[in-house]
Amino acid sequence: MIYAAPPMARLTALGLRGADKEVLEAVDSLGATARQRLLSARIPLARRELLLGVNQTIMMALSMAVIASVIGAGGLGDRVYQALASVDVGAALAAGIPIVLLAVVLDRVTGAAGSGPASPEGPRSPGCPPSPSPSPRRSPGALRAARSGPTPGPWTSPGRSTAPSTG
Repeated sequence: MIYAAPPMARLTALGLRGADKEVLEAVDSLGATARQRLLSARIPLARRELLLGVNQTIMMALSMAVIASVIGAGGLGDRVYQALASVDVGAALAAGIPIVLLAVVLDRVTGAAGSGPASPEGPRSPGCPPSPSPSPRRSPGALRAARSGPTPGPWTSPGRSTAPSTG
């Protein structure tokens, strides 16, 4: 636990200090108390850094699982250590796969929680740029007009073609 705590502390401090000054000024201008400023502005603005700190803490704790089993701690790392001590590489690999899968799943979950609400395009991989914006939406009136066909012009009466007669 002592090994995994410093990233969380540093990233929490970074996130809380890095809050947008203009937002904090707006919250102050509305007469918020220090507690309200923390809960309604600083923590939501620091969400990404806070969840990154949680992610790093989890990853560092999982990385210590096998090392902790060397000094007698039980858990997932104990089977890996026992297999390595008996020079059974296959058993060590089989025992290490749950640790790796747990790390990958927790990394994806905390990464998704830190990236904000889901976009309409669906989930995207970390590090990938967002997809380009779709074309602007049409108003319902434009959609109705497109479905109903051409609108009558000055040359037509209902039931006649919109093209002027050629003679």
